[in-house]
Amino acid sequence: MGIKLKRFTVGLDDPEDHVGYNFFCPGCLESHSVKTKTPTGSPQHVWGFNDDTEHPTFTPSVLVTWEEPLNIGDPQALRRDIEDTHRRKEAGEEHAKIPQVAKRCHSFVKNGHIEYLSDCTHSLAGQTIEMIDWEDRLSYTIKHISP
Repeated sequence: MGIKLKRFTVGLDDPEDHVGYNFFCPGCLESHSVKTKTPTGSPQHVWGFNDDTEHPTFTPSVLVTWEEPLNIGDPQALRRDIEDTHRRKEAGEEHAKIPQVAKRCHSFVKNGHIEYLSDCTHSLAGQTIEMIDWEDRLSYTIKHISP
């Protein structure tokens, strides 16, 4: 068992002012960031952390939301969406956008495991899995997206 997190710092003066951790999410096949400390007096929310990079626990839950193109998994349909959006813009529809779909990853990270809540939009919704070692994230991704 190895390190599950990658520490990050954000700040110009003191790198200890603004810190957090990235962890790899097998449901999204990308990393999620969790801030655990901000500058003194900052109004930003931070997560509780047990200071264990091999068996991390963050509190409260971690919620990540985003939008992505509706047809991202179908190159031909995505190309049609892009072309259609371009035509609509040329026709004067100023706010024409490629159709999007809302995505959500909601989890508890407890003792080195990710407990995915049922409101996740990926295939691991409702499951609990052991966290992937930070150094293994690329090989895991390649293994899970290869045909």
